[in-house]
Amino acid sequence: MRQMLSAILLALFAIAAPAFAQERHALIIANRGYSEAVGPLANTHEDADIVAAALREAGFSVVVETEQSRVATLAALRAHARRVASGGPGAVGLFYYAGHGAADLESARNYLIPVDVDDASTLALWDASIPLPEIQRRLTRSAPGAHHFIVFDACRNELELAERDIAARGFVPEISQGGVFVAFSTAPQRPASDGNASEVGGPYANAFAAEVRRAAGRDAVQFFEEVRYAVRDRTGRQQLPWSVNGLGERVYLFGRADADDEEETTDIAATTPAASSDQIVFNTLATPCEYATFARDFADSPLAFTARVRAGSTPPCDEAPAEGDDAATDTAAADEAAARADMVREAQRLLAEMGYEPGPADGQPGSRTLAAVRAFRAALDLSPGETIDEDLLTDLRSAQRLNHRAPAPSVTEVATSPPAASGGARAAGSVFRDSLRSGGEGPEMVVVPAGSFTMGSPSNEAGRGSDEGPQRTVSIPRAFAVGRYEVTWDDWAACVRGGGCASNPNPSDQGWGRGRRPVINVSWNDAQEYVRWLSSQTGETYRLLSEAEWEYAARAGSTGRYAWGDQEPTCSTSAANGANYSACSDNRTHAVGSYRANRFGLHDMHGNVWEWVEDCYADSYSGAPTNGSARTSGDCSRRVLRGGSWVVNPQLLRSANRIRNAPSNRYVVSGFRLARTVSGP
Repeated sequence: MRQMLSAILLALFAIAAPAFAQERHALIIANRGYSEAVGPLANTHEDADIVAAALREAGFSVVVETEQSRVATLAALRAHARRVASGGPGAVGLFYYAGHGAADLESARNYLIPVDVDDASTLALWDASIPLPEIQRRLTRSAPGAHHFIVFDACRNELELAERDIAARGFVPEISQGGVFVAFSTAPQRPASDGNASEVGGPYANAFAAEVRRAAGRDAVQFFEEVRYAVRDRTGRQQLPWSVNGLGERVYLFGRADADDEEETTDIAATTPAASSDQIVFNTLATPCEYATFARDFADSPLAFTARVRAGSTPPCDEAPAEGDDAATDTAAADEAAARADMVREAQRLLAEMGYEPGPADGQPGSRTLAAVRAFRAALDLSPGETIDEDLLTDLRSAQRLNHRAPAPSVTEVATSPPAASGGARAAGSVFRDSLRSGGEGPEMVVVPAGSFTMGSPSNEAGRGSDEGPQRTVSIPRAFAVGRYEVTWDDWAACVRGGGCASNPNPSDQGWGRGRRPVINVSWNDAQEYVRWLSSQTGETYRLLSEAEWEYAARAGSTGRYAWGDQEPTCSTSAANGANYSACSDNRTHAVGSYRANRFGLHDMHGNVWEWVEDCYADSYSGAPTNGSARTSGDCSRRVLRGGSWVVNPQLLRSANRIRNAPSNRYVVSGFRLARTVSGP
């Protein structure tokens, strides 16, 4: 009879459990048998039982491990990652840890403490424990196409730490890696409760399990927000969970309320609510002075503590003393420039031999050379672009061996100053470059027509920020020219060679390469120095775009979330909605022009790098100019950036999205685009 009853219950459970398009796997590790020197725990096994039951009811495949040593924990994580990877792209993996954890204040890292750690009072603690970033790396490396969730129900207040100067029971804020959502059971630098006599299990586990049972229809971010509020209420506001979202898309952990059996439970067309601007910037920091700059400029951020620890005694980058000339650095830069010129010369030679007329083989990627590259790629039906790199040389050599010849020449796309039109007027849509007095040509510019548009986002736009309104009509009274691309490393190098850009002559390229990639690690102040130099070289008025001009140029007539409408961006270089953002970037910038232009002929208005604009920041458009000019009042200690970058998710690429930063700050996600006054209607 008992066997029959069990069979009936199993059958009913199989009917009731949700069916998901993606596999869902959970690993729960619960440790409580710590030594007296570390501090035993009472409720972690009960926590594991509570969470496991709820997850199984929700359709997860669940593995529970208890009393795990360091070696056993790593083995369990490897097995969990393999199970998640077997589910293919889009599978969901959830790792729930209940036990002791601590923060190393020296490295600003959080650690899972295995049960075999026998002393938490010395630096040996860190050698015997497992850092949270290492757990993230193991999961994403083994199952790169999956959505990973880590629940760190740790930092318990029972942990015995003799040396509080090296460790803290509360965790320190850390940025999650791409594809990972990390949920902490408590706020930064606050311990979590292991529970009380009035209920079985701890407050976080009970709140988590309760929310699992009513989570259908909520995405992961909404789910963890509800857990947060439930824990707050259960603990009388003494414990407030915290989370960091590294996902690139909206994920439904427990099914969608309107989903039918065939529908995917991962909504690829929508994104999670964005990480805040401080999280985005923090994720790009690399050097001590960058951490120091962040700690100063984001003093109120939960991440400021971590930044201060990693900065140590190093001052912010813009306050550091100037360094003397470094001969080795100069030599390396010269070698890189020479190698780059050789590559361009070979491309020019091969293009000329096939009849593409790239101009002289001078090693400089001028407008004729770039037009020839575009024509060559179009003739061979290659992806659009004008990057000169080893891949292009391979294609050129192969085409030459096959005796490829250029098709009949077309009308020249780019004009060099002065314009052919009478009176100096340039037609809307025309592309030109100004000659430089020091030799060569300036960046390509596109004439954008006069017009009017609605600036800002409607209150119901997905992903909208509170500073994107109120919406208002802005008129652009006359045509102006806009950089066809973001300012590149080649453009910056020309400024340095021409005697300009002296405040930042050699920004770091992070080892990604230079050439036609957008220049990065440049501040608003640096951008102003560049436009002054370019104006003096050409006799024309170059400047940064105003914020209104930028949004007008980015929208290019669109009223949707993006220049192409409301559809989310893709990684396609040939699609109208292609852009370089977190899902496509391989954690770096791409060469400008790799993606299709908008209707005004402008590339990379969405993604690649954030673009400095002229305006001072204000958290509302109330009182802002409506004639397209820049706002020069408000918080001028912060300047506005637009367009999103290679590190962000799609909602930060929206035409109306805006962030701000100190004008002296230089970050790996920031560059700029030019504007120029032109004559004409």
